[in-house]
Amino acid sequence: MSNEQPTRREAIADAAIEVLAEHGSRGLTHRAVDAKAGIAAGSTSYYFRTRLALLEAAQARVAQLQLARMAAVADAAPRTALELAQLITANMRAIRVNPTLTIATMELSLEAVRRPELRPGVAAARDLFVDWQDRMLRAIGGEPSPELTQLLASLGTGMVVELLSLGEAVPAAFFDAEAQARNFNRLLGNY
Repeated sequence: MSNEQPTRREAIADAAIEVLAEHGSRGLTHRAVDAKAGIAAGSTSYYFRTRLALLEAAQARVAQLQLARMAAVADAAPRTALELAQLITANMRAIRVNPTLTIATMELSLEAVRRPELRPGVAAARDLFVDWQDRMLRAIGGEPSPELTQLLASLGTGMVVELLSLGEAVPAAFFDAEAQARNFNRLLGNY
């Protein structure tokens, strides 16, 4: 991610992400985003005339920020299953500390159930996640099938939902990098 200041549109999209995370999709209004961004009433609707345009802006910004996160993890270039599992567990801890982006992503995915216009953005974000997983598994010496990376993407999404929704009841195995590394090795046939 760049150290540059976000543009006005990005700043509004960032505020929309925060509103989504704090109040859910139903709480996302132009007025709520104006207040969160600390800008004059009506500013958000000037840049994003409709609620759909605001949702799409938030979706695009989430994708941009998630891609930057994935790139940062990819730069760590894990070489072993344990290193990959350590990166994943560190990311899960980071999500727990600052869940805003992840919760907004979930809210946008749920909104896509009712608003098909958002489905291409959800699919594009998932494709990025699947591609990232494929690259990470190949970096540790695996040759995952497309079906396996699709399955792992779905399992990873489910783990993140549980991570946030179960609170302290999250299974300890979520944070056990050694156990996750053993599972990666089993999946990839590297035992």
